[in-house]
Amino acid sequence: MRSFLLSLVVMAAGCGAKSSTPVDAQATPEPAKSGPSEAQILEILKVTHQGEIDAGKMALEKSGDQRVKDFAQMMIDQHTEAMGHIDSLAAKIGAAPAASKRSSEVAAHNQETASKLRDPVGSDFDKAYASAMVDGHQHVLDAIRTDLAPQATSVALRDELSALDKAVTMHLEHAKTLKDQLSK
Repeated sequence: MRSFLLSLVVMAAGCGAKSSTPVDAQATPEPAKSGPSEAQILEILKVTHQGEIDAGKMALEKSGDQRVKDFAQMMIDQHTEAMGHIDSLAAKIGAAPAASKRSSEVAAHNQETASKLRDPVGSDFDKAYASAMVDGHQHVLDAIRTDLAPQATSVALRDELSALDKAVTMHLEHAKTLKDQLSK
């Protein structure tokens, strides 16, 4: 489920304001603790976005509830757009996405979430999907705030993660509302 949530993080990266300036030439703060490099953060975002896109596609196929389908389509659209911004962000910060243990863990979690969503049908699927969205978005939000943003040293990546924080917060609230509606 965590990979599903991390996928949500990635979509938000494309939702914020983009800076047209190259990497900040001024001194940047040291990372708060040992964690992913900026190149690894980019890959974590890509893997997270792909997981969100895949889960959304599954929801479009399996759900009969228009509210779920609308949410899933929004996730697909926004994460696909965000995925397209990763390459330009990589160019701005001078780093290509790099695989890491963490991005592999996110990919494994994406697969775990997909497996958990394969069997439920009807309203059971809808509730499982909404629950996965709530849990995932919360996890991604926590990861942005405690693990990813503190490691970002370039202005462009810090700006993207800040915008992502806002987008994930919005998606979390939307997912909570959907989950509440489906439980009635």
